Amino acid sequence: MEDLGDIRERIKQLPQGNLTRKTIKGHTYTYLQWREGGKVRSRVVHEEQLPAVKRLIAERNCLERRLEAMRGMGEEGEVFNLDVYTGEELNLMCASVSTWRERHFCEDVRTYLRSSEPRVCVMYGLRRTGKSTAMLQTIARMNDKDRGDAAFIEVKVRDTLEALLQDMKTLSRLGYRFVFVDEVTLLEDFSEGAAPLADIYARLGIRIVLSGTDSLSFWFAEGTSLYDRTTTIHTTWIPYHEHAQVLGTTSVDEYIRYGGTMQRGGRRSRSSFRDSHATYAYVDSAIAHNIQHGLEFYRDGRNMRNLVELWDADELTNVINRVVQQENHSFARKSIDRAFKSADLGSARQLLRARMAEASPLDAHDIDVEGITASLMSALDVFDPNPTHVEVSAAARAEVCNWLHVIEVFADYEVRSLEPGAVPLRAETVTQPGLRYSQALELMDVLRNNGTFLALTQAEQTLVLNTIEADVLGRMLEEIVLHETVAARGGWEWRPAGEEPDARLEVFKLSGNMLPSGKACFYEFDMVSYDHATQALDLYEIKHSEKVALGQTRHLTNAEVVTALVDAYGAQSVERHVLYRGSTLPDPLGLGIDYVNVEEYLLGL
Repeated sequence: MEDLGDIRERIKQLPQGNLTRKTIKGHTYTYLQWREGGKVRSRVVHEEQLPAVKRLIAERNCLERRLEAMRGMGEEGEVFNLDVYTGEELNLMCASVSTWRERHFCEDVRTYLRSSEPRVCVMYGLRRTGKSTAMLQTIARMNDKDRGDAAFIEVKVRDTLEALLQDMKTLSRLGYRFVFVDEVTLLEDFSEGAAPLADIYARLGIRIVLSGTDSLSFWFAEGTSLYDRTTTIHTTWIPYHEHAQVLGTTSVDEYIRYGGTMQRGGRRSRSSFRDSHATYAYVDSAIAHNIQHGLEFYRDGRNMRNLVELWDADELTNVINRVVQQENHSFARKSIDRAFKSADLGSARQLLRARMAEASPLDAHDIDVEGITASLMSALDVFDPNPTHVEVSAAARAEVCNWLHVIEVFADYEVRSLEPGAVPLRAETVTQPGLRYSQALELMDVLRNNGTFLALTQAEQTLVLNTIEADVLGRMLEEIVLHETVAARGGWEWRPAGEEPDARLEVFKLSGNMLPSGKACFYEFDMVSYDHATQALDLYEIKHSEKVALGQTRHLTNAEVVTALVDAYGAQSVERHVLYRGSTLPDPLGLGIDYVNVEEYLLGL
């Protein structure tokens, strides 16, 4: 518990007074008014500052009431150990977010609040994915009676689980029926000691909503102290349709560049992915800390296994950041390599060939495309913003990847082939597109400053960079569509004969070099979905383009491959589509292939 001195010091740092609104010459202004030295003073509060100011005023009121209670002057004679907001203070906090658009899971929280099962609602995800806001919005939309029976608790770093449980006992005695606890995973002993929240207070009829940024701590708690007693809501992944609805995102390109948090995009914005510095800060604070905190405090760190050496050397943060960066840089390098192999860049390759030959005893004709790009790729290999001073084993890297999957930073999708005996592969993707795109741009910045690259003319440099970025955007769009379709409609599982098939679809990418007959043939469908209920196949080409072009349909019109795929799945019907950024058009080329606007497709999932 904080002592009187701590509370007084914090109160001094917070704004005093109340907010008032005045209309002057047809314009409405908000003022913060307070009394100082016997006089009323005021200052203008701009609209963008209102939410923060309201929250700070509510915190001051809460601390002042706690100070009175600790002096024995409290209204109910109760002393809370943590920051507990009720009544008018809570109304003031809720007012700052009550007009904002909600994330979809808010309805799931309300469904839980209406239930009677002795469970707690666990809402977890990375920072800046809307958890705290959703809790306050849920309270704000309660009727007056329920809101009067609600309490909101803010957990701070130095708080303890014992103190929280004492406050829960007090709130129960006072008749509070709804308790929202924000950042509960800051409590070091939460993972293993949270059972009383479900075993005691949920059974007493209190609806308890817990939120926290340390997803791993919640994951451990669900497997131990809260096993089978939770309603779980994940917030890390924010699909395009939700990003558009809540933040007003109007294009898939904006989502690619900044999607992943509940923050508007733009390089002048506060987006976590506005530049590489902000991105690395986010990975350190939101992702690496998430994993480290969960591993450190669960069973005294016994789950670290292959990461113990890195933890002891104080290198785990760097290694986690490095694994994320390497995944995104590997993705970008493929686009850079593809760009330099592109026929469209023939003149740039020839110029590089000649200029490299001038500085090399090799004959220019002996330097192939791989040789031309060698110096560029070696520069990208040397580039490492997160150097480590200890060797990272393959086992340690695999362990980090596993935890990145658990907290939903990494995800994967299936890549299948028609080749005889082919085993499906899993392709890695990153669920926060802004994170992937930011670190792809970082490699392009390295390329801009490379001596070999600077040997090109300005026009050639622009051509290369535009080609690389177009390829990055196109491949990212493919990943987004695949991941969102799998999440919304995929997940089919085989059922024994006689049982009803799962209503969900098989969704995967198809790529290979050989047909079931053994005939050599390259084919690639960016996405395939198979509906077991209707035995219908849908084949998709995904293009980051606004134009209709015949070349976009070359795989979809390969009758031999389509027939082989239909035969392999026993499909009764097949539909073909191109998802692109232009207007939705039914069969514009007369080939039986519909063109569908990709934003409309994603909004409809």
